[in-house]
Amino acid sequence: MTETDKPKEDPAKDFKEAQETILDITRYLENQANHGDRKKVDEAEKKLKSIVYNCPSLKGRPELAGVPNADALPYELAASLAKGIGLNHYAELANSKLSEKGNLEKILATADDKKLEGILKNEKIAQLIADKAGKDYYDWFEQYKAYISAKNISEFAEKGKLPKEVKQAVLEQVAESYAQEQFDNLADSSERARRFFAECAKICVMNGLAGEDVIKKQTKKMAKEAEDKLKAYETEKRVNIRTYFGAAIDKMLKGDAEEENMARELVYKSL
Repeated sequence: MTETDKPKEDPAKDFKEAQETILDITRYLENQANHGDRKKVDEAEKKLKSIVYNCPSLKGRPELAGVPNADALPYELAASLAKGIGLNHYAELANSKLSEKGNLEKILATADDKKLEGILKNEKIAQLIADKAGKDYYDWFEQYKAYISAKNISEFAEKGKLPKEVKQAVLEQVAESYAQEQFDNLADSSERARRFFAECAKICVMNGLAGEDVIKKQTKKMAKEAEDKLKAYETEKRVNIRTYFGAAIDKMLKGDAEEENMARELVYKSL
């Protein structure tokens, strides 16, 4: 086989398949413990046996000597092998795919932005990733949080459902933004007139006289400004949610077994 005949490596696909097999083994063991649905248990046993029978690390095992096929493999033996060896084999395979030079970047290139944002919504996970990513990403994370906050507020305002705990603060921001807009729109007027109308605009917003459309428009404008600021920073510094996530995952892969497992699960959830 020539170099051109070799199948092209796909680390993202290989990683995903290995991680899905880990989940399969766990799921099938759990299904076996649940005797509520015999059909599901039978399907679980069959799949588990097949995984174990075809696991490269279990090839040539004396326990499998004389077993003609996966179906003939006793479930108890398959469960024991899967837990003791199969899980470790596929975990190491998935970890190696993440750790091999250049692979993490390739795998995260296939990540879904919305899934990455979803992961960062979990405060505990977000703090862990922030700690691992380190101080180089502090400014990016602060701007990212400001953008997400502005975007969420805009979405709430669009539905007319601003949360009570943030409504006053949001109205103050909207009032300032709306006042500045009115001030800018009166560029040909005197300074005194501009300040007067800007102050009137502010009072209207704070007293609920400006209408919901003004709040929707201004919160949308504020969200766009936060997004533009974040994008400009990302362009200048050449960082984004993927490089941030990748920096944290890279350090977690060099940690203990618990951190390795967490890193693997987080990457899988992002795909």
